Amino acid sequence: MRNLFNISVYHMQEEIDHACSVVGSDESYVDGLELLTGYGRVDARLAKYVTSVHLPFAIDWYGPATGTRPVVPGLESDDIRFRHYGLDRKDIVDSLRLALRVADPMEPMYGVLHACSANINELLSTTYSDSDEKVVSTLISILNEVVSEFPDGEPPFTIALENTWWPGMRLLDGSLHDMLESELEFDDWGICLDTGHILFSSGRSTDENAALTILNECADSYPDEFYDRLIAMHLHVNTSARLIDATADPTGHELPLDERLSKAYSRITMIDQHRPFTNPDVKDYVERMGPEFVVHEMSSPTIPEQIRDHMCQASLLVE
Repeated sequence: MRNLFNISVYHMQEEIDHACSVVGSDESYVDGLELLTGYGRVDARLAKYVTSVHLPFAIDWYGPATGTRPVVPGLESDDIRFRHYGLDRKDIVDSLRLALRVADPMEPMYGVLHACSANINELLSTTYSDSDEKVVSTLISILNEVVSEFPDGEPPFTIALENTWWPGMRLLDGSLHDMLESELEFDDWGICLDTGHILFSSGRSTDENAALTILNECADSYPDEFYDRLIAMHLHVNTSARLIDATADPTGHELPLDERLSKAYSRITMIDQHRPFTNPDVKDYVERMGPEFVVHEMSSPTIPEQIRDHMCQASLLVE
């Protein structure tokens, strides 16, 4: 198992340099970086530090991909790409294909892609109208098209699908795994399981003991084929169950779009806490799941503080 620290191309250069400086240090437990990429060229000097990449995410691509929610008129092209991947399905395919090509020079072991989509009108809600099955099925169809133009019909590196709490793959159970196995037309894909997102999705995590119980209950439902596909884990805890309803706004859909997005971002950072586990029993859970890579995704304000939290959590996994 390799411990990875996550960083972004959007961080300040000195922050990226600091993250690179701890790679390979026995004291830091940082074996490599998982780099969030975008649509522009990545500094080639980072390749020797990067083990994996996190591909860019768009909030609501399902709406324009299916024609159920057209993109709001008047958005700049960059806003369209970052919020929706594109105006329509063709744009979305082109954006994802570009994202793979941009990240490829890093020669990553895998690239994480969020397997979800959120209705922008429901960002401040606690329930969602889109179907998990339809979102995943649409994503599968899009990815099949994206990958079809690469050599041998396979992506340039393994695509690791990540769960969130929005419609799509939530990993509260293994019910959608058969769809992935049967409908994806390429073989080089896997799963990146995000523990904090499962806990957010469950709405039941109030302390670390409860969190580990929830995670193990979910794991009980995963088929054997799921474990064969599990490549990476984004490991962090949240105990925010009581905040989910308390921070919701049933009238949020009435707010102007930019205000809605700003308020939603604040709410998400409050609920999706990205704190380090302190309960040593997390080691048993991680060993049960058996990922090859564990990314200690922390949300402290500075990179040095995130590295500190990374070290605290990673130390629990050491023999």
